[in-house]
Amino acid sequence: MALASGPKGNFDEALYDAAQSNLRLARIREILSKKNCDAILLVTGVDSHSSVQSTKAINYLLLGHSGHVLRQDSLGDEDLEEVMVLVHKGGVRLYSTPPVARKLNAITAAWANCEVFVLDEKSHRDQDVFEDHKVAAFKEMVQGFETIGIPESGDPRRTIEKWPIIQSYAVDEQGTRKFFTMSHKIIDVTHELSDVYSSLDLHGFSTMMLTSLELFKRHWTTTLVNLDAVYGGTKLSPLLASKSLREIQDFIAEPLTTYFTYGTLRNPDALPQFGLHGPRVWFGAQTADGTGEDAAPLHMTVTMQDPQSPVWCARTYFLTTGHVPNLEPLGPAARALDDSEVAKYAATVAGNVHWLMAHYLMLAEAVALMKEDVQAVLAGGSTAGAYVRKAAAQLGILLPKGFEVDAQVEATTRQLDFSAFHTFDPTPGECSAACVVQLGLKLNGIRNPDNSSRVLGAVTYGDTFLYAGGRALCCVTEGLAP
Repeated sequence: MALASGPKGNFDEALYDAAQSNLRLARIREILSKKNCDAILLVTGVDSHSSVQSTKAINYLLLGHSGHVLRQDSLGDEDLEEVMVLVHKGGVRLYSTPPVARKLNAITAAWANCEVFVLDEKSHRDQDVFEDHKVAAFKEMVQGFETIGIPESGDPRRTIEKWPIIQSYAVDEQGTRKFFTMSHKIIDVTHELSDVYSSLDLHGFSTMMLTSLELFKRHWTTTLVNLDAVYGGTKLSPLLASKSLREIQDFIAEPLTTYFTYGTLRNPDALPQFGLHGPRVWFGAQTADGTGEDAAPLHMTVTMQDPQSPVWCARTYFLTTGHVPNLEPLGPAARALDDSEVAKYAATVAGNVHWLMAHYLMLAEAVALMKEDVQAVLAGGSTAGAYVRKAAAQLGILLPKGFEVDAQVEATTRQLDFSAFHTFDPTPGECSAACVVQLGLKLNGIRNPDNSSRVLGAVTYGDTFLYAGGRALCCVTEGLAP
């Protein structure tokens, strides 16, 4: 049973339990030997001037926050404002208020040798007694540990000396002063904790699959419902008939746009820093670079990075087959035709659509080949064009003469840690540990097979995979309509 959600509660709390918390505690404890320190101290709320890094660590350890959610610099539960955690090699020392201590029992039940410092209910209501007990508890918690790791970058000694709880350490009952940093050696462990957050664990993966991915899929599916509302019938909806092509396209993309905007609302500065961009829902000739308008688009490309997790996907959807004389959704060029030209126009449309479909199938096959050869892909040992040509040969697709595949194909090859705190640039690696890999291809410059002067646009296909031990365990985005 997790902490109850407050105004700032997080959706993944319900999945978090004592076993998962104990595993995360073990990961944090590993830092002790790496940094050669005796303990790691985390302090929340006013006692640490709401330390951002301590807050992230508490959210990770006690609330189960994972991935992009850890970018938030506020506590996931306001009840944790009066919490201090000291992790040492032999156990844990935990300070909290009585109500929070009862809630934390469910999360800390599997922690070995966990000493809890908590005041009784009656004394807790007396503010002076409460503050005196907190100061005494803090001094007892840190007693016996010479080197203490604290997640504060820069000059941690100078930073923490301004913390109220650290300043209280300087005065004892006799009024003598002894500064905390004179009694203890302070080491910054911010970088090491970030590495811990980046590691994929069972709870983080469950959160991604059961919450982030489900939200992602729901909004993706709603976008396809909007697409069917526009292009699935014999006539445009009366509500859309008077709209411009751009307005119709915005209507189709609205579910993904809203989802992404809401997901990045708290951290808009993270967009350029972490390579995040909004959904790219483009139509027809516009699919090459997102510019211009196509009066009679035949296909739509959708590319989307989830704002809260490493989930990413790219797909191409076709707006018509050309076999049905349902030409109204195709734009003014189609509606201007008289009955004698309908069959000819439909045949041309069918040829173009089938040509685009062939290229799309080729990309899907090429991504499958890349998935099996991910080591070479991430290391840059094989070009994307090589996989496209191999896929074309396997499917029997003849590429046009003079079509320079290497110049026209764009590859997405990203190996991400689970937090995705780092940039989304390609990172060569062996995927020996659990990691997320995004693999995708985009083929630009596809021209009309009968008239090379007309550019039909681009097609794209891509998925997110979970790798461990150098092999793909699963395709995370497999459930999205291909």
